[in-house]
Amino acid sequence: MSRRVKVAGLIVVVLGAAAAVVTNYATAEVPEFFRDQWRVWLVLAVLVLLVVVVTLLQGRGDEQEPVVPKLSVLAPASLRPPAGSVEVLRGRETELARVMELVRSPGGRFAVVSGAGGMGKTTLARIAAEQAQQRGVAVFWIRRRDEESLAAQMVEVGLTLGLAGGAVVAAQQSGASVADVVWRHLETVERWLLVLDNVDQPDALGAGDPVASYRGWVRPGGGGLLLVTSRDRATETWGRNAEQIELRALTPQEGGQALLDLAPGAGTPEDAEKLSARLGGFPLALHAAGTALASPTARSRTFTAYQQALLDKSAQVLPEHPDITDRDTARTLIGHTWEVSLDQLADEGHPLARPLLRALALLAEAPIPLPLITPALIHGTTDDAAGRAAVDAALAQLHRYGLLDDHETSDTATLPTVALHPLVRETNTLLLERHREIAQWRATAETAVLDLADAWAPKGRPSWTLLHLLTPHLLVLCTLETKGDLAAFTATRDTLDAAARQLRASGDAATELALRYHVFNAEKTALGAEHPDTLSSQSNLAIALGSVGRYGEAVELHRGTLDIRTRVLGAEHPDTVRSKNNLVAV
Repeated sequence: MSRRVKVAGLIVVVLGAAAAVVTNYATAEVPEFFRDQWRVWLVLAVLVLLVVVVTLLQGRGDEQEPVVPKLSVLAPASLRPPAGSVEVLRGRETELARVMELVRSPGGRFAVVSGAGGMGKTTLARIAAEQAQQRGVAVFWIRRRDEESLAAQMVEVGLTLGLAGGAVVAAQQSGASVADVVWRHLETVERWLLVLDNVDQPDALGAGDPVASYRGWVRPGGGGLLLVTSRDRATETWGRNAEQIELRALTPQEGGQALLDLAPGAGTPEDAEKLSARLGGFPLALHAAGTALASPTARSRTFTAYQQALLDKSAQVLPEHPDITDRDTARTLIGHTWEVSLDQLADEGHPLARPLLRALALLAEAPIPLPLITPALIHGTTDDAAGRAAVDAALAQLHRYGLLDDHETSDTATLPTVALHPLVRETNTLLLERHREIAQWRATAETAVLDLADAWAPKGRPSWTLLHLLTPHLLVLCTLETKGDLAAFTATRDTLDAAARQLRASGDAATELALRYHVFNAEKTALGAEHPDTLSSQSNLAIALGSVGRYGEAVELHRGTLDIRTRVLGAEHPDTVRSKNNLVAV
């Protein structure tokens, strides 16, 4: 029973006794004890004094009684920023300076540090927290796990900054928003930095509303700065008051310096820059490589040796942690960093994100036109229903989580494209190889690319931009191996020839040349150097060489074609005559 209830009961008892005395005095024979008037007044005075004392005790009890927020989980984790091994942040100076500027003057905004897994979002936030602490700013760090623990920690932040616990309890008892109570107080306090780390499911922060409505735990306008780290970089997720700071890959120079910081004796700056480029400038990959190189038991002791080891797919130069089931541990492993995002997308109802990313990884290291990204690209590779709407949704989520980017080229004005980071592509390809599924996936992707090219080539001018963008993927996927199926070989060759003709018509000689080389080399191997189809491809290649100004090579090929055709077909054969005309035209 609470003190308030006990005191109230005592008052009732005292007043009840007084009432009984007065009633008895007024309605019955006066007791001998009360026949003395002075005694009556003395008793009444004592009763009044007792009521006053009890009232004072009640007020004093309310003032001293500690009020604890009645949350089921209180302070489930430390609010201290994490310690880290990276002391110097390479390639993030501009982003760090912007965060610190917001710490000094939030201006009604909050910061969102976004980027793909492994980009160093948490590292940037940690170093910003350290610098803020050095300047006397109160720093709090919450690593989001679930709604209950988040609410408890946010309340703990408010209490630490002077929020009255009674206000929280009152909100809970009345059903009011605890988030409103906490944020009203945070708006009155200055010089604090609150980091919400690992917010990869922003919707859970909105208390049933979109995050951008600012009715949940993410809000602008505090007296300090809220800093969120997330893989979600969508502007519509965070709203107009978010200062978005997106982290991208490091340049070779920045990444090279990061490697030298970790392994200063592993080679020259030039070697470090080459390895940085090979690793795609991903901070997580660079950290893993530098740490491995600095290890006393490292097999590869130099940047050059490490890069060479990367070329051998069997060399496990990026070791896997034995406990990959723990998601926090998985984030530290280069081979599983992006898998965590894919797991999350599957949990959110986008199971096609993983197979779609796998399929995209098999394409060329070039812009990928959106018309290619259809259910046909993953047909038969997944048990999940792969309708157009589901594929489009998965594509949007991959972009949202930073697993692919928009790729701006001169062609994107008419045909949007996306691109994968090289390390994302390589990681997903290796995963397919480990599971021995890559042949089936390649065959599916090849069919999708060929079907798209086959459908568009007859359209003439409208197909030019698409065929230009498709060519790198045709070159990677269409190996033109007969494998005992000459009809399939011929059909593929005809599709590539049709695409090459449209590229020639469009004036895209360089792209046409790449296709012509590809077809000629394949036919020479499969059909022989003197096969009529091979000679036709050789003639087409010579014409393409002339189109790019490589006249000497063009003349040599035309002459070789003419010699063979004269010997095999005769001087008057239409193909031989055509070769003569081609040679003269160079």
